[in-house]
Amino acid sequence: MINTSSSRDHLSERLRDLFASYPDVREIRMFGGISFMVNDRMAVAADRAGDLLVRTNPADYNEFLRRGAVPALMGQDKPMGRGWLTVPRHQLDDDAELAYWVNVGIDSGAPAPETSVGDESVQAQATSGPAPSSRTGPGTGSPTPDARRRRTPDTAPHVLTGASDTAR
Repeated sequence: MINTSSSRDHLSERLRDLFASYPDVREIRMFGGISFMVNDRMAVAADRAGDLLVRTNPADYNEFLRRGAVPALMGQDKPMGRGWLTVPRHQLDDDAELAYWVNVGIDSGAPAPETSVGDESVQAQATSGPAPSSRTGPGTGSPTPDARRRRTPDTAPHVLTGASDTAR
């Protein structure tokens, strides 16, 4: 019989090593696993069995299934949807493969790429959004969570590569 908590703990240590150079990471214990939050969004989680739960971009779901991930389930048989996948622990032995899946989880929470048009940058619209008066919560007059969260250079996407990131 495999000791599942040691499998989860081993994977969590490897994830901590990968996230060591990332600026805004929190760990949260939930549902018997350890989740890694990046910029206040869950990117990945080490589950009880040592498998990796990964947040994904639903548009890339089938590509990730072909790479070896499996649909994530809540409990025994309820699919979590196209935004979540599980990577079985036997596929995570290689540090580069683990780094790949961590980047998938991080990238799933990144904004769309920014482009420039003429003299005006679309980036300005993407970061500032609509006028503040249209960014309030229903009937509250307070900003929505999206309006309060701003990406700054220190929270820009950071690519993890495995061994080279852990050497720092």
